Amino acid sequence: MTLTARKGLIGILIFTACIYALSLRNGFVNLDDPMLVTENAHVQHASLENVGYVFSHFDPELYIPITFLTYQLETWTLGPAAWHFHFFSLALHLVGVWLVYEIIRRFSRSNNIGLMTALLFAVHPINAEAVLWVSARKDILSAVLFLASLLCLLLYKENKRQLWYYLSLGLFGLALGSKITAVTLPLIVILLAGKPTHLRQWLKHIGPLLLLALIFGIVAVAGKGAVNAQFSIIDFTLMSVRSIFFYLTLIIAPAGQSAIHSMQPHEVFSPILPIATGVVILASWTVYRFRTRFPFALAGWIFFLITLAPSFLHYTRGNEDFMLGSERYMYLPSIGLFFVIASLGTELWQQRWVTRPTRLVLAIGTTLIVLVVSYLTVLRTFVFHNPVIFSIDILQKNPHDGRTWYNLGIALETESKPMEAEEAYLAALTFKPNLADAAINLGILYTKEGRSDEAMKMFKQAIIVRPDYFKGHFNLAVAFQNAGKFSEAEASYRKTLALFSDFPAARRNLATVLGSQKKFSEAMEEYEKLAEIDPGFRAEFEQLKAKIR
Repeated sequence: MTLTARKGLIGILIFTACIYALSLRNGFVNLDDPMLVTENAHVQHASLENVGYVFSHFDPELYIPITFLTYQLETWTLGPAAWHFHFFSLALHLVGVWLVYEIIRRFSRSNNIGLMTALLFAVHPINAEAVLWVSARKDILSAVLFLASLLCLLLYKENKRQLWYYLSLGLFGLALGSKITAVTLPLIVILLAGKPTHLRQWLKHIGPLLLLALIFGIVAVAGKGAVNAQFSIIDFTLMSVRSIFFYLTLIIAPAGQSAIHSMQPHEVFSPILPIATGVVILASWTVYRFRTRFPFALAGWIFFLITLAPSFLHYTRGNEDFMLGSERYMYLPSIGLFFVIASLGTELWQQRWVTRPTRLVLAIGTTLIVLVVSYLTVLRTFVFHNPVIFSIDILQKNPHDGRTWYNLGIALETESKPMEAEEAYLAALTFKPNLADAAINLGILYTKEGRSDEAMKMFKQAIIVRPDYFKGHFNLAVAFQNAGKFSEAEASYRKTLALFSDFPAARRNLATVLGSQKKFSEAMEEYEKLAEIDPGFRAEFEQLKAKIR
């Protein structure tokens, strides 16, 4: 690395840190963050048992123990505040920028191409989601470990020191444990090997990488199998083409960004499909046709397609909503497209017919583009500030997304805005009538306001759409109990316990209701069961028995 290149890289890193600096004041958002971090008992409570748990369970679909381990270590050492999660994600991004530069510089043997690729990767808003969203830690962590493993392989190729190879294997294993999308590394190694003679030399080193990829791949299929079974080969093919086109448009014109890009199944066959197909085929044919003159463009395009491929298995959200794509999935694949842009730009700059005034125009134009995309990235930092802003941003692009209306309702309740929360829950039920949690939360809101009849109606609605959901029966039982309808409350509590026998609140409330009906022996039986599932109640139970005696 030359002194000029070193200064350029340092400048890019400082500029990137400034762009994302405001993210350090952001909190958590209420999409996935509660499930993965803030309300996850295995993250919030320090114990070796919880460490073992994340290595033996899914999240619920993905196997990401290394990502969970970073959440645990941060929470247990720095506390539950959000700032250090954002700081660590920003630090990971800066490391990723450096790794991109080092890899591209070595592959292209050009500092300029390396710097331009790293700059675009650093500031483009399509990568903002991976950096700004705590729940996207798995995407950025896996990608950075993937790049670190790849760089170690390149260093091994240069000096043949076994240490670099073993370090690469270890980093690859960590990347797979962060998210399975790193599974494409062996294919990228084959791509970088280039000539067949070099490939034969590398095949013996690719074997262990393939073995690791196979092991984690089998685990991943076990977690996503039920989701994958919903789609045919034709579905995957059509959605893949639509996704590729969607991501290309976001790279070229980053407008309409959102944490959710949902669609209806019938929209796959919309008029945009032939356009998308034509663009993808034309782009692929062009880079192949001019592969001799622009070999880096072909390599970058193949890198983009290979690393994007695992995301084609993520077309549903919660096994319900149809998804066109997610911006965080582009964190690693975007490097390929930025490499294409940087290599073509450098090739254009070096053409003899490009005069000094033309170069000045190109330099000014490039600077303006970088400033504009950087500004758009800064704007994205505000979106992830809190759950209300985050949910409203999603609804501006997806106004019919019932689940996001539900999340907005929760956020507004947290901010003590019951009227706005009620409107959000009603909107959620309008667009997603089978969303039982929205009906339950609205019922609880009505209960707090003394609107018991409306509350019961909501709880009954929740039971109708999800009769096997214990929360609906429990809240209806509480409403009956508050209204003095003890026999109805008893029946609902028993239904609750039939679905969730170790629910302490339901067991205790049932005992209270039984006591109100003078069914003292049955009440004592429930208290005894409660003492068995809740050791903290044991002392209170013994005192209760002593009083009765």
